[in-house]
Amino acid sequence: MSLHLRGGLAALACVAVMPRAASADAPAPAPSPRFIDRAAASRGIAYVMLGASHRGDPVLAVEAAFGALAAVGFGFDDRLMVGATGRDAAVERHQVAWFRVRAEAQEWFRHQPALDLTLERFGDGKRVEAAELRVAASDGWSLGAAGRLEATLGLGLWDLDGAAGRLSTRPLVDRVRPFGALAWSPPSYPRTSFLLEGSFGPSVIDGRPRVDWRLGWGARYRAFSWGAIDLVVRNREDAGLAGSTAMVRVSAQL
Repeated sequence: MSLHLRGGLAALACVAVMPRAASADAPAPAPSPRFIDRAAASRGIAYVMLGASHRGDPVLAVEAAFGALAAVGFGFDDRLMVGATGRDAAVERHQVAWFRVRAEAQEWFRHQPALDLTLERFGDGKRVEAAELRVAASDGWSLGAAGRLEATLGLGLWDLDGAAGRLSTRPLVDRVRPFGALAWSPPSYPRTSFLLEGSFGPSVIDGRPRVDWRLGWGARYRAFSWGAIDLVVRNREDAGLAGSTAMVRVSAQL
């Protein structure tokens, strides 16, 4: 395991055990707008996330709402991987933009989760491009003495362009992928959330487009009701533990 990754894991442990005295009397923070890579189907006025990986790859996400039902966002993303083999694939930094339509929890009927339909596009129009149309449902529950749990589940339809072809020409079984994420806040540390996410992301391996699995985990400390710091790790298919990506991110929401 690399020195950078060991350092990231040590910092992650420190954030996860922030002193109880600093947060026990604080008001409950707003629901998370984002887990590791996946956004929750939650409503807000605006959201900004800025961070970097241990390799120095920047990540930026900016989103603004238009009324109660729609939101648009843009940024820079590090999920698109390109290489001759899955193990040696490197980050292909790209612009990313999205548009989503959403409905708040219980807006239409009792016990309805928050719902979200998003079209997200990666690329700059010159090199590899990818797009995902996804639907997601999010909800949160108080667990009493066990703290609080937030969850998101969804399904995405992918398209991806590579030198050896386009993913849209393949059967749906190669293009549709599920995803899910959890955020658990223990009662002793209500401002700390442990994150776990399973999803899929775009890769072009030896010119062939594919969608491979990603596993993310980490911790979030909400220093304020509107702001947080994340220390997270993302593992991906074929990369092994040495190919994991450790990230530090700060975010603010209204």
